[in-house]
Amino acid sequence: MNCNVFITEDTLDNQLDVPLAMIDAGSSELEIQVGLELPMAVLALTYPVPNISLISDESLEDWIAELSNQLMGRLKSKLMKHGQEIMLGLPSTYFGVDLDSVLYSSQTHYTINLNVDGEICSFHLGIETLSSDLVYHETNIDDDALMESELELF
Repeated sequence: MNCNVFITEDTLDNQLDVPLAMIDAGSSELEIQVGLELPMAVLALTYPVPNISLISDESLEDWIAELSNQLMGRLKSKLMKHGQEIMLGLPSTYFGVDLDSVLYSSQTHYTINLNVDGEICSFHLGIETLSSDLVYHETNIDDDALMESELELF
């Protein structure tokens, strides 16, 4: 989408002013929840219709839902390479809600904050393993190395 993106320690100034899209997926072994918090400026910047001057809030709400759906689809493809078949849910969009009210409390949560062309965005991931055969472990990723499991959206 031709955006300049980097991971940042900065956080959203007012989380309640930013649209949030959530989507879940799962199997008998694994439950996943993905969330995107993207300011309206980022949604407008990445909107797929070129040279449009006015974009309705409804269109931007649909767009953030589509972005979360695309991200979960990419995650599903990566998991399939590792023998994990998951079923995708439908995205839900929220505005003016506290993130904690929509996260599944049974999951372990991770947040990555991104600077997208000067705007702070947040990516949220919740993971719950339901099978003792499935082992989850964190891996440190070198920012300069392209990892097999890397998911690129912007």
